[in-house]
Amino acid sequence: MKAFIFFALLVATSIGSIMAAPSSDKVDDPTKDLPKIDCIQVTYPTNGVVWTTGTVYNITWNVLFDCVYPKSVYLGKDVNNQFEFDYLVNSNLNITAGLAYITLPDDIEKVFHAIVIGTTEYGRVRINSKIGILVV
Repeated sequence: MKAFIFFALLVATSIGSIMAAPSSDKVDDPTKDLPKIDCIQVTYPTNGVVWTTGTVYNITWNVLFDCVYPKSVYLGKDVNNQFEFDYLVNSNLNITAGLAYITLPDDIEKVFHAIVIGTTEYGRVRINSKIGILVV
């Protein structure tokens, strides 16, 4: 009986050590050292607003805390559960202004889109704030 208990403890300890070992196949996130995001609360548009192509609109937001990271406004859409950002509609934002103007492109697909305030780092759009609109 003592041999069985010893063996069971040995197996349990070994399994715990294996599970606690760091994975060798983890990929380091190249964006982990970038400044914190989610510092903006978009106040207009609100989710579900309908916008028309070829029209100038304003986007307004509140800055929630120190925020230097977001730089641009993108329009994106969901394609197979992945967002594609086909349009950069405003770049070099003054985040502290709380206001930006964009022109909705004439050639944009007339479907649900996301307005995204963020930046491009390492070849991908890093989202700070996202609001859904319907383009007609």
